[in-house]
Amino acid sequence: MNERLDYAPCGILTIDLDGNIIEVNQTLLDWLGTSRQAVVGSHFESLLSIANRLIFYSYFYPTINLYGKVDELIIKLKNQAGESTPYIMNAKKVNLTNKVAIDCAILQMEKRVSYETELKQARTVIQNALLAKETALEKLEQIYSEIEKKQVELMKINMDLIEVTNTDKLTGIYNRKYFQEQMDFYFSQKDFSKFGFSLIMIDIDFFKNVNDTYGHPIGDQVLTQLAQLLHKNARQEDIVTRYGGEEFTIVLPDTGRKQAIDLAQHYKHLVSNSQWPEVGQLTISLGVATYQKADNVEELLKKADIALYHSKNHGRNCVTHYDQLN
Repeated sequence: MNERLDYAPCGILTIDLDGNIIEVNQTLLDWLGTSRQAVVGSHFESLLSIANRLIFYSYFYPTINLYGKVDELIIKLKNQAGESTPYIMNAKKVNLTNKVAIDCAILQMEKRVSYETELKQARTVIQNALLAKETALEKLEQIYSEIEKKQVELMKINMDLIEVTNTDKLTGIYNRKYFQEQMDFYFSQKDFSKFGFSLIMIDIDFFKNVNDTYGHPIGDQVLTQLAQLLHKNARQEDIVTRYGGEEFTIVLPDTGRKQAIDLAQHYKHLVSNSQWPEVGQLTISLGVATYQKADNVEELLKKADIALYHSKNHGRNCVTHYDQLN
């Protein structure tokens, strides 16, 4: 970090996507009363109180992953003596030479601290000298308590809204919007060469017959049961989404061609061997594509769709990898 940034009038901090501190400027080190050696390499949560760690994980990470930035987040950082001081932080994802990181700009909130100190002093004076105004003081404290409660409620509402926008209303799994955001995120890193990256597209065979024969409520039950079956049996790192209608997608990070085909075959057998109330047997067709160097999101999705189309036109209840068509 150059001297100009090192002594900027704000704290500057860079962390990786796991929260480990990569770089910090001298201004922030001076505020915290610590050294660069003690901070770099440690996790950002080591600077936070327990309550602020909760905010960090429940708000900061989801927001930075969803929007690529966080604006005006109020947090408390601990200094070398363990004392917590409030700061306001802005953060933004950045592409470094070989990885994605998060740059954070941190400002002191001295005026707010001063106001809080003055308020505490005024409260003491009122309690000691103006006992007759005890009722007014209690009312003031009640207002403060209600404000804090509303802030917590507002944060929960914001988190719930984020969850709602990413969730398919019928099936309860992630929706197409979330799928697109995650695909854009993975492709922004472009680091698939070592372990691979694959995509499965799934379509329910003869689903129109299910709706026509048993009605749409039963069709909705089938969609929901399939969504939960796929979600329950997916690996922890995989992302199962309802792409639209009777189509589903499964994003497979760190997965090459052979393993992706094996997983698709596993899902195919899982569905055909499961019990489906009202409709009896159910099968699915699957198309698989694995990332190649020149692929973008649209190209990989197109390959998986072509492979799915081939499965549906060659007997259904089968798996096709795009590479098998060439």
